[in-house]
Amino acid sequence: MLHPAPGVSRIKLLSSTAIIAVLILIGISLFAKSFGDLIREGSISVKPDAYFFDESGALELSSVLDKLRSDQDRFSGALNTDNYGAHWLSIPLSSIPESMDVLQIELAWLDRLSIFYVTAQDNSIEFASGDDEIFTEREIKFRKPAFPLIREIQGQRTESIVLRLQAQGRVSMPMLAKSRDSFDIQRDLDHFFYGAIVAILLALGAYNATIFFSLRDNVHFYYMFYIFAFGFLQIIASGMGQQYGWPDHPDTSSLMAHIFLGLTNFSITLFIIHFISLDEYSKKIANTLRFFAFLSLGCIPFLFFFDYYPFKVILHSCSFIIMAMIFPASIYTSLRGNDVAHFLLASNIVLFPSVAIGLLRFLGLFENAYWAEHLSELGIAAEALILSVGLAYRVNLLQREKEKIAYDRAVEKNSFAQKLIASKEEERRNIGKSLHDSLGHKILSIKASITNNQSSEHGIASHQVQIIDEAIEEIRDLSHMLYPSILEHLGLKKALKSMLDKALKNTPFHYSLEVDSETMSDDVELLLYRACQECTNNLLKYSDGDQFSVSIKTRQRGDVIMFSAEDNGRRKITDAKSGYGLSMLQQQIAVFDGNMQVSRTEHETNQITLTVQNKK
Repeated sequence: MLHPAPGVSRIKLLSSTAIIAVLILIGISLFAKSFGDLIREGSISVKPDAYFFDESGALELSSVLDKLRSDQDRFSGALNTDNYGAHWLSIPLSSIPESMDVLQIELAWLDRLSIFYVTAQDNSIEFASGDDEIFTEREIKFRKPAFPLIREIQGQRTESIVLRLQAQGRVSMPMLAKSRDSFDIQRDLDHFFYGAIVAILLALGAYNATIFFSLRDNVHFYYMFYIFAFGFLQIIASGMGQQYGWPDHPDTSSLMAHIFLGLTNFSITLFIIHFISLDEYSKKIANTLRFFAFLSLGCIPFLFFFDYYPFKVILHSCSFIIMAMIFPASIYTSLRGNDVAHFLLASNIVLFPSVAIGLLRFLGLFENAYWAEHLSELGIAAEALILSVGLAYRVNLLQREKEKIAYDRAVEKNSFAQKLIASKEEERRNIGKSLHDSLGHKILSIKASITNNQSSEHGIASHQVQIIDEAIEEIRDLSHMLYPSILEHLGLKKALKSMLDKALKNTPFHYSLEVDSETMSDDVELLLYRACQECTNNLLKYSDGDQFSVSIKTRQRGDVIMFSAEDNGRRKITDAKSGYGLSMLQQQIAVFDGNMQVSRTEHETNQITLTVQNKK
């Protein structure tokens, strides 16, 4: 999902993303089916044969048994529990083989559930379960309601099993009868499965926490928030929350589920907006999503103080609207050229069918099979992995963009430095040429005029002519210092020799000059000439020696030029602060991708070394 190559359309890239996501979805579905089949080994489905709804929810078992035995209503397989009464179900124990020891109800989110084992003489034993009951008081400590199959009560054969349940919303409730060995295997596999899911989510959260604290990018914070909220929501829905989170606190799971639903709505919205930079593509969609996100967050405090049924409706509505908007938003931003949005699209294709199956299962419109339950959890893990890859890709894109900006700035800075240096050299050239060609010629004309117009009675003092000659010489030297035209006519080596002869004349210094390259660009020759000028100036300012050497050599097939100036002074040049000349020289060297070192060698000599690329 990199930037599309030339000739690859956005539609084709979008199609490839969808195909990959569908293959992932098929893969996790097959895994969930295999895992579910493994769990279901040694189990049989159990179906009630009679049903009665107590609208008041106040009837006792004795009042309901005759109604159930009269078989006044058949059980269809799903219950509409919007009317919050009591639902009674009856199961003949004779329909369950003797080898089965445990009755397990697949649905975990039941508010209250009582199970009665009843004999023909109406003797009974009762066990309780459900979210509104204390988990630690369950007969079998399991995340879902599970009960031992009691086949005899006080010496009397058990005739039927009667269930009394209360729940919110539509409920699909198949039951399984299991052998004890099969049940124990399922419990162990459950622990392994949920442990693996939690480990994956924790690893992804820790990874993105590291990136967040490193980059301070809020999108990673919102992703951690989303993983935490959505993962915890699934743990509650599966019954693991009540088993391990609040086993001694009844009536907590429903409240916690809606709190984390609100947090999930809020965190996923902010994550998506920042992940695909939605504000840059559609401000209207982004603001609409924010509205429902903050509406979900605003419902949470009211859950603690009021009957949360109306706020539950708001939360579920916000969740549906947010999910309905995210999918088209991912397609829209992908088509607009956002490559990161392809990861969001793939994660939606994987997650939404998984969650939809879970929702249909909750509504009783889909078989409440074990594989269908775990498909949503596998979908969450797959979605989290896809989004983590997308976040890593996004970090890579941001890094490349940052590097490009830094490179463009460096190029711009380098170009400005080149223009500045070129302008400076052009100014020097013009001043030097003006001194040499204009002012120098004028002084020569004055000298010639004075010489030609001399009278016999007024001789010209020789010292005046000498002063004029010295002025002409100084103008010539100054013009050469400003712009060494000798470079163009005689080359670098002779230009350096001329400059050193004049600069070190009447000084105690003896110098040596070595130039072994004749294939340098004009710009590099001018740079090395300026470098030699500056080193000579530093020599005359700071050195107390009498030997000076300049060496210019080529390396790496003439691509690199190395300049070295060395003197035998006892005073360290490194102790002196770099002046304006050296600072300007460093700027010029940077234009040629070079570097400069000022050091004291092991032979107790001062050395200035330059290394530059041989280029314009």
